[in-house]
Amino acid sequence: MIARIVFAAAALAAMASVAGAQQPSPAASAVALDSLSAAQVTRIVDDARGKGLPTERIVAKVKLGLLIHTSTPRIVSAARAVAERLELARAALAPSPSAADIEAGEDALSVGIRADALKTLRAVDPNQSIAVPLGVLEQLVASGVSTKRATDMVTQLIRRGATNVQLVALGNDVDSDVGRGVRAEASLDARMNGLTAILAPGAAATGADALTAGSVPVPRGPKKP
Repeated sequence: MIARIVFAAAALAAMASVAGAQQPSPAASAVALDSLSAAQVTRIVDDARGKGLPTERIVAKVKLGLLIHTSTPRIVSAARAVAERLELARAALAPSPSAADIEAGEDALSVGIRADALKTLRAVDPNQSIAVPLGVLEQLVASGVSTKRATDMVTQLIRRGATNVQLVALGNDVDSDVGRGVRAEASLDARMNGLTAILAPGAAATGADALTAGSVPVPRGPKKP
């Protein structure tokens, strides 16, 4: 289960991401690799940077592999996979996604969400960052909601003017309900009913209307003995 506080912090950090931040050097991460693997990682990072992709995720993946003592071939393979997903995410989120959007897209792709879902969310509002909506999509899918249903619901909410705060609250509430034994789809239905009730069709929502945990009744899971 995704930690609610961690997700909210990550989402808000994505919203505050500063474009053009200094890209990390792969040298620090490659230092513990053998010379061949270090050279391969450096090429992967340099190639991604040359394409204008954010490289923090690649470096972070290498560091994680070293931390948990993953074999060097697997570390190189994982770094290459992240770079490929970053490129695929950027293409799906064209024409001009931010670094935060690309990274959120890579996260979504890494858990099996298809590029078509990214394109669907991008098409709703091509001029705004969708890092947070993508994070909520990923969270809903991780909670047990089908990718199609989650994509449809997040898309609908964006079109109706839901704020990032409301979207994050929805994802956290569903996650919390699932933790208490409620089926993900049932929780989403109840939470969506509560949220759409305060979103007039086509009208922008306000942060003050944000749906909070416990504000709508949700189905209860089976009682434990």
